[in-house]
Amino acid sequence: MADDSPDDDRIDPRVEAEDLIESRRGDESAEMVGRAGTLVAGFWNTAQMVVPTFGTLIVSIIIGRFLGPSELGEQSWIAYIEGLLVALIIQTLVRTGIQTMSTARGAGDVTTYDALSRWIMWGQIAGGTVSALVLFLFGVFTDNSASWFLVSATSAANAIGWAYSVRIISEKGWAPVAKRRLITQLLAQGIAAAAVVAGLGIAGVFAANLIAAVVLWVMVWRMSDPARGPYFPRVPRQLWRLWGMYLATELLNQVVARRIEFLFLGALSTRSELAMYSISFAVISSVTTIPDSMVTAFLPSLAGRAGAGQGSVVDDHLLPAIRVTLTLSVALTAGLAVLSPRLITMLYGEDFALAGQLTAYMSLLVLFVPLFDLLDTYWGGYGRLGFPLIAVAIGGVVDLVLAFLLIGRYGAVGAVIANVSGQFVAALVLLGFTYRRLRHMRLDWPRYLLVIVVCLIAAGLGWWVLSLIPGLLGWLACFATMLVVLLGFGTLIGFTSRADGLWLRDSMPGKLQPFVRFYAGPIGSTD
Repeated sequence: MADDSPDDDRIDPRVEAEDLIESRRGDESAEMVGRAGTLVAGFWNTAQMVVPTFGTLIVSIIIGRFLGPSELGEQSWIAYIEGLLVALIIQTLVRTGIQTMSTARGAGDVTTYDALSRWIMWGQIAGGTVSALVLFLFGVFTDNSASWFLVSATSAANAIGWAYSVRIISEKGWAPVAKRRLITQLLAQGIAAAAVVAGLGIAGVFAANLIAAVVLWVMVWRMSDPARGPYFPRVPRQLWRLWGMYLATELLNQVVARRIEFLFLGALSTRSELAMYSISFAVISSVTTIPDSMVTAFLPSLAGRAGAGQGSVVDDHLLPAIRVTLTLSVALTAGLAVLSPRLITMLYGEDFALAGQLTAYMSLLVLFVPLFDLLDTYWGGYGRLGFPLIAVAIGGVVDLVLAFLLIGRYGAVGAVIANVSGQFVAALVLLGFTYRRLRHMRLDWPRYLLVIVVCLIAAGLGWWVLSLIPGLLGWLACFATMLVVLLGFGTLIGFTSRADGLWLRDSMPGKLQPFVRFYAGPIGSTD
């Protein structure tokens, strides 16, 4: 691709990253401690998002085994509507609060920080009330009233809990909240599984979620600092502007990334097919949640640096983060495409074979969704959400058009095509916007292509092993084969360059740094 930048100065990404590292050796102690500390928060945020996601899959397996595909589809439908309202009304205000309060804190603006703290609470009270009312009305006018009433109460409790959590995150980072969310979500899943086995149906699942939401509310209330200043201060202008941008982005994101295909499938298909699509979407989401939660944990740090006028530091660290994310995504995609179909049929039963096939197709999302999440968080740290909004809007149009054209004829397969296409276009557009800002951004294409070839070889060997050995033994042999190939390549050659490996190692907490060699090779663990 031609480069029309002044002087046509092409910078080798490996030289670029090495120069960055070497230029900061003398000042690395404070810098690396801050990065490592943020990464620790990222690990906790990942744990509180990923571990419960896998727990949710276990609960869905139990529902599928004990109650069947139709009941699993109904549970997925109720959870989808609740999640849609929470994402639009509650989570947009959470992200707004974290970004604005962290920026005010980084700039030392105590008055604005206190005003934001008050209005985030009032906003969550209003948002929780609206969400609860909508869900309550679903219960009045549809079947499974008990389940709808329970999710109504849960959404209200979660809204208040998040208002307290935003205060804690802005002051102390994600770790304190993430630890407690992890505990309560595991509690909910344990109770939910027991409730289904005991014969309480899907209402027992939603009752468990309500219990966990109330427990978490009490926990974060006890550890949060009380709000200061007047109860109804002047509303900071950036609050409305940023919340409006987050809301618009999330509305479009629901089309591109959050199962808007459910609505088409609900109109044109059955609850059983909804269950199949829901399973595949949940499996892929559980994987993409890992990098997504990591970069979400960086938002307070990014916003704080931007507020303190240190945007160049953020820009410098974005480039190696992009390169590391891209190579890691290829390996995850290969593993999902090969291993997920048989795993799903082993866990859910042969009646769910379609879900396994859909998951293999949707594994393509892992190639570019983590990149989009990283770039979205980068722009969010600056409070400039217009570019992600445009990217998601374009991807949303692609998704809706394809969903309209394909789902009626091809069902869940058409839904997968629409979703993957929309998210790919959104990621590509946002990458283009980022390149325009950071014209010195370069990808290590030879390394990236080498990683793709190695992962294709690992995937081919995995498929061959699966074709030879049936059942669980074949799946374990396939997993071991792919793991040996990928770890061997990572240890001997490395998925990333020496410079990016050093950047990754220095970003890790000390106890985890030795493990970088399995990803970045000997060049990544060299002092």
